[in-house]
Amino acid sequence: MDNAKGKVKTMPRDRSLPLMVYVNDTERAAIQGAAAAVGMSVSAFLRAVGTYQSPRKVPNRKAIDGLADANADIGRVLRSLAGRVEPEVIRQVEMVQMKLREIAEAISQ
Repeated sequence: MDNAKGKVKTMPRDRSLPLMVYVNDTERAAIQGAAAAVGMSVSAFLRAVGTYQSPRKVPNRKAIDGLADANADIGRVLRSLAGRVEPEVIRQVEMVQMKLREIAEAISQ
């Protein structure tokens, strides 16, 4: 079922068993920094690492949406200029669009 933000609700997981790990200040900062770098909570990060999963960077949805919007804007400008600009300009703009799509794909993985 979708919630108000359009996200699919998942069934709650049974995570009622705490696991305590003792670390020093430097280790704590390193773990928190590593978790933040991939966009995960410390718990999710440690759970992933502790179960031999690779922590994956959470895609920046806002950045991906921004690239898609820019690509669409470029397409609209290009269509409005059809027949009024040199073919080389159109080719270069299409290359920019292709690069935007490549970047969006790369950051969404």
